[in-house]
Amino acid sequence: MINNAIELISKKQEKFPKILLKQTVASNFDLFFVLLVYLDKYKYSTISEEELNKIASSYVYILWFHKDIKSGINRLFKLLFAEENLSWSNALSILIQENLVLLIIEPQLLKKQLNLIVAENQIDSNHITIIKEKNLFLDEIKTKLFFVKEDENTFIENWNSLINRVYWNKSLIIYAQKDYMNLKFKEFNQFENIEDTNRPWDWDHIYPISWVYNKVDINQLVRSWVNCIGNFRALSYDDNRSENNHLSPKQRFENDNKKEESFIKENDLQFWNQIDQTFGKIKHNEPEKTKIFLSAVINRMVNIYADWYENYFINYKKY
Repeated sequence: MINNAIELISKKQEKFPKILLKQTVASNFDLFFVLLVYLDKYKYSTISEEELNKIASSYVYILWFHKDIKSGINRLFKLLFAEENLSWSNALSILIQENLVLLIIEPQLLKKQLNLIVAENQIDSNHITIIKEKNLFLDEIKTKLFFVKEDENTFIENWNSLINRVYWNKSLIIYAQKDYMNLKFKEFNQFENIEDTNRPWDWDHIYPISWVYNKVDINQLVRSWVNCIGNFRALSYDDNRSENNHLSPKQRFENDNKKEESFIKENDLQFWNQIDQTFGKIKHNEPEKTKIFLSAVINRMVNIYADWYENYFINYKKY
């Protein structure tokens, strides 16, 4: 049954990195136990492919976008077994309604909203008062996805929680860089020990952290967004040693292979190619350069999120 559950989470995607499978299972054994009980109760071999896709999408959704994982799993268990014997997808809908799991956004809408607030207006995404004063929240966000007129606090909480969850989630990078992970770590990618999640790679800053760390004249937005997943890539120890940590983003992606391996797309490459020196220095009053940096990291961050959303999660939405 464990092998069936693991196969389910990968959605039988050949390129799904084994290390991500390990992390997904090992990060919360209570949720994995609920999955095992469910598959045993309903007999894995008799569950349709459509339903298996829903279960996998819901499983990772709950794991990555929960608001209270312990309460969420307890409620999920009751919905699946103790109370109403619901399906995973119907149980997920209730967890969202009960504010135990975040509601997530379509990638293009997230990109449009973040670029408007952060890149164009250069306001950090959590500065809610300023965003509201400038009327920068899109109607699509407020009406279609989050906004509840009677409870604006929930809207603000959901917005901040969603951005923070995407901003920090390096598991999304592993999924996006699946080709590189499978190429570089074939031996490591064996599923022999479910708890062996040590990583044989470094997390590399595309925009060098040395350009920000311990510097006193850096724009606060550059300082804030340099650590989002849009500015990180996984690099093997050998690849990382062969690169100069002080290379500019423009220099890093002169090689086409590096672009592909690092999950660089045209809509963020156009900005990385303009960064050949330290950007965002306060004393030089560089709002245009700051905008270029922010556009690069936001577009790539949402591209990474979109790869998971469109190639993994979207199967849940299709049925």
